[in-house]
Amino acid sequence: MSRSPAKVKKSTPTAGTARVSGVKIVKPIVYGCASWSLPKSHLVNDRTHGWKLYVKPYFEENLQLFIRKISFTLHSSFAEPTRICSEPPYEVNETGWGEFKAVIKIYFKNSCERPVTIYQTVKLFSEKGVDYTIKKPLIDERYDEIVFRNPCANMYSGLMDAEESPKKIGHHAHDYEQKRKEILENIQKARQDVQKEVSLLEGIVRKYEDALEKAKM
Repeated sequence: MSRSPAKVKKSTPTAGTARVSGVKIVKPIVYGCASWSLPKSHLVNDRTHGWKLYVKPYFEENLQLFIRKISFTLHSSFAEPTRICSEPPYEVNETGWGEFKAVIKIYFKNSCERPVTIYQTVKLFSEKGVDYTIKKPLIDERYDEIVFRNPCANMYSGLMDAEESPKKIGHHAHDYEQKRKEILENIQKARQDVQKEVSLLEGIVRKYEDALEKAKM
């Protein structure tokens, strides 16, 4: 889940395409889809819902320092199914009637860093059958991390400039810090449960071995 990006000591690399060895920088992002039912007076061509696909930083920082553009590939039925965002906000607003899986591709300032591809379902309907509004939309959102290992020198420079911005968590649909805490607690509990089971099995094995030894006497 979430964690603060790795802190890296700033240095001065030389060549732009040379790799900066021994460096790992983590950039947390949040992406998702918000959707809502359209009023009957706004329905066009059976499009029943409005929706928005988006990618944004987990912390309040400028993604333009290291992201060149983000492409959103929609269902082929849309006019211009591939939409390009070259600056924030990285989002696509549309209307439609059906759900589908969109492809989101993140391109970085330096082409020596491979693009990152993520997938997001345009979700219009909830299991509860609730009609959502633009003020209170249905949100399907998740946290992820882009990890840069030994980045190119000029990418490193942009990443480090972003690292120097204050690490204030942005506004998101979920409390990812709380989710992380709950997951860690569940992992710890699972480990304790496993240890209890192991101890129980070890006790059973010892009793079985003792019984075998007595049987040999």
